[in-house]
Amino acid sequence: MGYDDWNKLDEDDEDELQDQSYFESKKDVILFAIDCSESMLELYEDPVYQNAKTCHAFVALEAAMEIQKRKVITGPNDSVGIMLFNTTCTAESTSRTGSEIKKNCYIYQPMAPLSAPKIQELKHLLDEFRQDSDTLASNFPPLLDGKRVPMGDVFTSCNWILRDGAPKTAAKRVFLITDTDEPHTNPQLATAARTTFVDLKAFGATVEPFFISTKMRPFDVNKFYSSVLVRNSLADEDYDEDYPSVLPESISISRIEDLLAQMRFHEVPKRAAFSIPFKLADGFTIGVKGYNLITEQRKGTYRYFADLGERMEVAVSKTTYWDEKRQAEIDKSRMVYGLGGSAAADGEDDTGGDTRVVKAGQRPFYTADEVRQFRTLGLEPGLKLLGFKDRKWLRFEDSVKHSVFIYPDELTYSGSKRTFSALLKSMVKKKKIGLALGLTRRNSSPIFYALLPQEEKIDPDGETDPPGIHLIPLPFADDIRAAPIETACRASEETKDAAVAWISKLSVKTGSYPPDTHPNPALAFHNAQLQATAFGEEFDADLFEDVCAPKHDVMHKRAGKLWEAWKEAVANDENAAEEAPVEKKRGTKRKADAADGDFSDAEIRSRHAEGTLGKLTVDQLKTFLRSKGQPVSGRKDALIERVEEILAGGICRGDRLVAHVRLVKNSARIPPTAGCLLLLSMASVSSSLTQLPVLDETPAAGSAESTTDAQDHPGRGPSAIPEDKKEELIINAEENWEDDPLNPRNWPVSKKWASAAVASFYTFVSPLSSSIMAPGIPELAIKYHITNDTIVAMTLSIFLISFAIAPLFLAPLSEMYGRRWVLNICNLLTIGFNIGCAFAPNTGAFLAFRFLVGFSGSAPIACGGGVISDLFSERDRAAAMALFSLGPLIGPVIGPIVGGFVTQEIGIKYVFIIVAGLGGIASAVGIPILRETYAPTIRLRRAKKAVDPEKAAAQHPHLLAEHGSKLHYLWVNLSRPAILMFRSLVCFMLSLYMAFMYGIYYLMFTTFSKLFAEVYGFNTGTGGLTYIGLGFGFVLATAISAKYGNDSYLYLAKKNGGKGTPEMRVPALIFGSLFVPIGLLQLVRVVRGSTHPLDHAHHRHGHLWIRDDVYLVCVHAPYEFWLLMHFFSLPIQLYLVDTFTYAASALAGASVFRSLLGFAFPLFGDAMYSALGTGGGNSLLGGLAVALGIPFPIYLYYHGAAIRAKSSLSR
Repeated sequence: MGYDDWNKLDEDDEDELQDQSYFESKKDVILFAIDCSESMLELYEDPVYQNAKTCHAFVALEAAMEIQKRKVITGPNDSVGIMLFNTTCTAESTSRTGSEIKKNCYIYQPMAPLSAPKIQELKHLLDEFRQDSDTLASNFPPLLDGKRVPMGDVFTSCNWILRDGAPKTAAKRVFLITDTDEPHTNPQLATAARTTFVDLKAFGATVEPFFISTKMRPFDVNKFYSSVLVRNSLADEDYDEDYPSVLPESISISRIEDLLAQMRFHEVPKRAAFSIPFKLADGFTIGVKGYNLITEQRKGTYRYFADLGERMEVAVSKTTYWDEKRQAEIDKSRMVYGLGGSAAADGEDDTGGDTRVVKAGQRPFYTADEVRQFRTLGLEPGLKLLGFKDRKWLRFEDSVKHSVFIYPDELTYSGSKRTFSALLKSMVKKKKIGLALGLTRRNSSPIFYALLPQEEKIDPDGETDPPGIHLIPLPFADDIRAAPIETACRASEETKDAAVAWISKLSVKTGSYPPDTHPNPALAFHNAQLQATAFGEEFDADLFEDVCAPKHDVMHKRAGKLWEAWKEAVANDENAAEEAPVEKKRGTKRKADAADGDFSDAEIRSRHAEGTLGKLTVDQLKTFLRSKGQPVSGRKDALIERVEEILAGGICRGDRLVAHVRLVKNSARIPPTAGCLLLLSMASVSSSLTQLPVLDETPAAGSAESTTDAQDHPGRGPSAIPEDKKEELIINAEENWEDDPLNPRNWPVSKKWASAAVASFYTFVSPLSSSIMAPGIPELAIKYHITNDTIVAMTLSIFLISFAIAPLFLAPLSEMYGRRWVLNICNLLTIGFNIGCAFAPNTGAFLAFRFLVGFSGSAPIACGGGVISDLFSERDRAAAMALFSLGPLIGPVIGPIVGGFVTQEIGIKYVFIIVAGLGGIASAVGIPILRETYAPTIRLRRAKKAVDPEKAAAQHPHLLAEHGSKLHYLWVNLSRPAILMFRSLVCFMLSLYMAFMYGIYYLMFTTFSKLFAEVYGFNTGTGGLTYIGLGFGFVLATAISAKYGNDSYLYLAKKNGGKGTPEMRVPALIFGSLFVPIGLLQLVRVVRGSTHPLDHAHHRHGHLWIRDDVYLVCVHAPYEFWLLMHFFSLPIQLYLVDTFTYAASALAGASVFRSLLGFAFPLFGDAMYSALGTGGGNSLLGGLAVALGIPFPIYLYYHGAAIRAKSSLSR
């Protein structure tokens, strides 16, 4: 492949990315091929100087001199040569250059770098012509009698001159100047000319024709040159003898004095910024070159010279690396790259403390090739087509950098033009753009590009838009920033019309701005002075003409009155009164209570109460308004009025969002402990979808309550949930963690969702383990000869004991060592303990393994929700939380169904083997995919790996500070739930109420299959179908309870002036408490064989797809019962979240309490049903639900605020 050595500079590349200066400094070579025929030397009156004669050859040589004089300043490394053809002067050609050229071609100025003496020699020749107009004809006598040198020989001579005198990497061009439109009529000579021209182009040279046309002798390009000079156009890649190329008439110069102006347009060469392969598909590649269409012209670089006395030599800088210890130069090939800082000294003790340092000799180093691999991601230079999209998909704001124009490169891949042209035409026709991944140079980084096609446009003056494709770099996430001004100030239609009137009067007639005719005046003035100094000429600054200077007199004459009308229209426009924000001047200092944008809502409210909002800056006010979703336009007085309206009780969408975010930071979205995974997931999903109005603010920083030591206060201290920790908020404020690429919320979308999927998979295995054995409990009793009903029930409910205890340990462990380790290790332990359950030799061993399965299986309960919170912001968390909740939703429904049929077919032992196998699959997927997501753990590890531990400690004092022993840390997390539950009456009452309801639920859960087997004769397999109703009830309850609870809360908060209280959650609890006795009574009717009105309708309509008794059992009872469970659980959890600063600990205490009752109730269930019967037992529970469940929420609604006020642990 021809691109292996396409950029030799990469071999010497050292540190940073190579910029475009390399390509800008590429040498330019120009060979002037000037016709010296009789017509070119024919004299005529000089249009500039009076009583002076001139000729076309003189004008051409003068233009060549001016171009060289300009290049001495702007491109001193360039080379220029002058070749004359159609002359008989050939004597010195060989001796002067050493290049073999054809007959009647003469090298006047050999191809060599620019130098003042050669330019002075040419200037002296032109001065002689001014004195004697026959100078050129005598020095360069033309061929007579109409004889002309074949153009094929001219192109061959140009090829040889460039081959011998031009650097290989230079941009080679030939400026062909002639006034003869038909040098010869012989078709064979035309064919030979075309062949040699193609050879010249194949060598890498470009021919720029300057055809001189006059009124007396108009130049017709179609006579000869249109069939010889192949245009560099995509439309002509299929040329042949029968389809000649057509050159535009615009390349003919109608006025000879415009020759220099035309040459200046072509002075800067079309240098390719890169030449790379363009891969359209596997095995389908073409070559393209990239061009920068717009480049800022700057001052030329200067050199250092050494004065050697008799001459001046260029001083070349050279960098060497020196080893001071060995006093020797270091070979560049042995240089490696390493991170900054210093390693620990030899023998230094680095084992003490928690800070990690790099040991001596263990710092990582990288070779130049490895660094290049990091930079290029292992890609080779090239462009790869990824696909196509509609043209409307490309937006204006996607263009954040200069585009690059690509054009086919026929020399590297034959057929590139034809393929590129077909692609271009197809994209234009279908109005499509392309998407591509490109690496333009070996030492650059890959970029995604939008491929925007550009059709060729030709007007009467020639080609204006060349055909090709624009490579538009697409922005990365870091390139996108929010607009500083969100609301635009729009002018009225009258103001716009007044502006259009004077703009149209002063617009360029052609409709476009030609940059070639407007050189940079400052750069032109600078170059003119250098040029005069270089050639010993006088420079008169007054004679310098700035063509870019506006002509004020003409402008006032054309549009003066229109300006006055426009100014009057602007003055009468109401929108013009708005003032744009003024950027603060750099270097000024002022005192401020807090940095702009760092004020919390509590501080803003405090300023409002004190009447000092006016002391806040405009930026601080705007930050507060943006957080509330309010406009930020207008002056400071208007901003203060908006803030006061919000703080006075106005409710807006932004208020709900901010309160929701604050709830997440000060409370636990996902409780660290939970006795029932399903209740936990439902509360999580529902609360994440619930919009919350403004809540009471937490104590402001610096207040009396907030200054209490966190570890001395019984309700505060290190929490098992990161959202509960004020310390983490301090850590996150130490640096811009929100923009850090290590922040899990800044990970790629695929990586975040992969981790979320793994957490959901882990969470699916745990509830499956808890419920899959329920239908097989009778067979388990037979296997282990268990006759005691309490022990039989314990085989299932002991799972809840470990569910209640384990998260209290696992949650803080996930903060100490990271969530990834806890989840992966606990899942492996769960696999082993399930295998232990399968092969347990006796009842005691089985109960022990069952307890351990629950202990290790509760890790996703303690950490899984935290993983979702780590990965996704509050705004994006709903979908991820829905994915996370799939495990708890599907597991308990699928578990009993699968367990029933597995137990019936192959035995209870294989139930646990299947769960272990499923856990193995989860580990096989989770261990390589799941990454650490807990932000403090990630940052702590990075800080401990810092090369300079003292610097890291100074930058992160809270991150690296000692926080007490780990045992004390665990004790705080273990003791806080008990303190909150037993020292807060409202927490105790709600926990007891929820525990009672949860005990009833788990009692039903353990007795479903047995009761229905006795009444309906279900076997072990069909007994598992009794749990199908759980799924139906969950879906409906989630939709109804979340919607009803949220609507009622918002309605009551609005009536209270926009201020929400925890008691506003209770109406949903009152409504849900009614379903407890209803569900129990319905269960009694179903178990007794009673029918339901829906059952009659079901039977009447002839639905024969399922037996009536199965329909009753599997749908009605579990459905309604599960509905009631969700209706009371969600309001209670939200009440606790709203009430306590450390809601995670409050929910943990309630979770422990309910798990204990969930364990205890099944123990006496069989005894109760044996003594009272199914109807009597459920009636007893229903009566207790009526007596306790319905009055308590009503009492709490009216007296909850007073109860909370008596406790110092509430908000």
